[in-house]
Amino acid sequence: MRSLRWYLQKHLQKWGVSFGLGLLVVLGLGAAVQSQSAVTRGTIVQIAGGDGVFVQTRKARLNDVAQSGQQIRTEQASTQVEFNNRAIARLGPNSRLTVGGCGAQLQQGKALISGPVTSCTQTITAAVRGTTYTVEIKEDGQEVLEVLEGEVEVRRLRGDSQRQWQVRGGENCIVGLDRVDIRPLRAEEFERTLQGWAFKGFQQDDRKLERIQQVYARLYPGRRFPIRRGPQSVHRGHFSLAVRQKRPLLPFIIARVSWQGQRSGRLLPEQFVGDFRYPIDGRATFIRGLNPGDRLAVRLFDPQNNFLGYTEFVGLEEQAAVSVVVPDVPEAYGTLRTVVGEDANRDGQIDAGGPVFDFYTRVEPDAQRQNTAVRFLRNAEELNRDFFNVSGLPTPAMQVAYPDELLTGLLSPVTRPVRPFRSNLDANLVAVPGRVAPVVVNPDGRSTFEVTREVLRYRRAG
Repeated sequence: MRSLRWYLQKHLQKWGVSFGLGLLVVLGLGAAVQSQSAVTRGTIVQIAGGDGVFVQTRKARLNDVAQSGQQIRTEQASTQVEFNNRAIARLGPNSRLTVGGCGAQLQQGKALISGPVTSCTQTITAAVRGTTYTVEIKEDGQEVLEVLEGEVEVRRLRGDSQRQWQVRGGENCIVGLDRVDIRPLRAEEFERTLQGWAFKGFQQDDRKLERIQQVYARLYPGRRFPIRRGPQSVHRGHFSLAVRQKRPLLPFIIARVSWQGQRSGRLLPEQFVGDFRYPIDGRATFIRGLNPGDRLAVRLFDPQNNFLGYTEFVGLEEQAAVSVVVPDVPEAYGTLRTVVGEDANRDGQIDAGGPVFDFYTRVEPDAQRQNTAVRFLRNAEELNRDFFNVSGLPTPAMQVAYPDELLTGLLSPVTRPVRPFRSNLDANLVAVPGRVAPVVVNPDGRSTFEVTREVLRYRRAG
C-alpha cells in the first residue's frame, strides 16, 4: 500500500494536479488510478433551474458531450454530467469544470461528485469510489469538501505529507491557507445541502439516496430526512398563512398577497392574489396552481392603510405553515419576523423534525412611496427578539435561516433591497388597500382560497 501511495503521489505531481496547498484526498486507491485514466468524456444528462449551461462557448442541450479537456460552464442553471465510467458530477450555478486531466477538475463554484471519478481543484484532489460528497471553492479562496456518505482520506502532497486525515460521512473538511479542519456537520448544514442546488430539480438515485439517509439517521436520530422519497405530495407548494402578534394591538391587519410562479428556473411576473383582512392570529390556506420554488410576497397594512412591513417566502415540497409576526411595540413597526416550515398534516403547525426557515425583514421608508426599500436582515443582533416571541413558534434566535432560493441568484432579496411599491408593478400591488375590497379571514383557520381563481378574478376586474 505504501508503494502504491508513493506511486500515486509522484504521478499526480507529474500530471500537474497538485497546486497551492497540494492536498490529496484518497478512498480506494486502486480504483482511483483506474478512473483517472478512464474519464474521457462527460454527457449532459440533466439541466435544472434554467438553460444557462455551456460546453466550451456553445450553449448545451441534453445529451451534448464534453470531450476530455473541454470545459462545462453554468450560469444560473445547474447540470448533471455523466462520465463514460458511469460516475456523475452535478455542477452548481456559476461554476466551471473541465473533463479529463484529473478526471473532473473544478475551477470555480461548486460540484457534487458521486462514483469512481477523481476530482480536483487548485488545492485538493479527491479520488473516491462509492462515495457522495460536495466540493466548493469559496470567494475567499477556502475550499470545502462535505462528505454525505462514505469515507475519504486526506493527505498533503507538500509540507506534512505523511500526515493523514479521515473524513467520514456527515463531516466536512475545510482547507485554509495553512491548515485543514475537519468537523461534524450540524443537522442544519446537512439539511441545507440536501435541500439546495445539489439535489433540487434532479432525478435522484434511490440507492445513493438511501445510503445518505442512513448516515443522516445515525447522526440525527428523531429528525425527518428532508428529501421526500416516494410519491410527491398533492399539497406541494400549498401554504397556510397566519398573521401573529404577541400582544394584539390592532383590531385587524390587511395582508396583501402576491405570487410569482417559477417555470424552468425563472420567476414569472408578480401577480396580485388579493387583500385579506386578518384578525390577529387568523390563518387562511392558499391552494391551486402553486408549486415548490414559487415565490410568495406579503405586504401588511394596518386599518388606516399604514404600511407595516413586507416579506417573501417560497413554496415547499409539502404544504407549508407560514407565520408573519408583527412586533408588539408600535415603535418597532416596519420590521417583521417570518417563520416557514412543512405542515404535512395541515393543522397549521410546523412539523417536528423538519426544516424551519426563520428570518426578519425591515422597511427603510422614503418620502416618495415608490422608493421605499425593504432589507432582509443577515441576523437578528440589533433586534429586541422578545417583541417577536409568540406562542407556538420557535424561540427567536440571533441567527436567521433562509431557503436557498432567497439567498442565491440574481433575484435574491437577501443580497439587494426590495422596493415593494416600484412603479412597474401591477396597479393592484401599489394601490391603497382600501381601494381593493379586503376578504375577511376566519380566525379558526378554515378560510381557503384558490390562488389561480383569485388572480383571474382581479385580472378580469382590471
